[in-house]
Amino acid sequence: VLTSPAPATGPGVTGITVDYEHAAKSVWNAGVGVEYRFSERGTAYGAFVNDRSSARAVDGTPVVISTWDIHHLSGGIAMVLGGTELTLGMGYAWGSKAIGRSVPPTGDLPPNIVPTEAKYSRMKFIIGIAL
Repeated sequence: VLTSPAPATGPGVTGITVDYEHAAKSVWNAGVGVEYRFSERGTAYGAFVNDRSSARAVDGTPVVISTWDIHHLSGGIAMVLGGTELTLGMGYAWGSKAIGRSVPPTGDLPPNIVPTEAKYSRMKFIIGIAL
């Protein structure tokens, strides 16, 4: 258990003391990929991978909000043009999770803070040239 330092004090300052917790669990991650040779000079690739979170629920206030599973989808082609090998591809990763309030409402904090959803996404492009 990590405990926050003593709250700041002074005119107009509201302090909160919160205990933060973190716990992890074992997870299995898996992926599948395919390769298809569509000609003597070209090959297509595709893959899907899951990246499950190892964070598990805690009784207190969690240290992290990034407890969601992330999914990765990617694909591309490799072609030989003349004496040059050209690779083009892209990948997309996404995940989301509903999150609650990170600090219990006390003092001057508004009581109408409601749970929301944290979202993650990333797109990447791959370009390769082998001479």
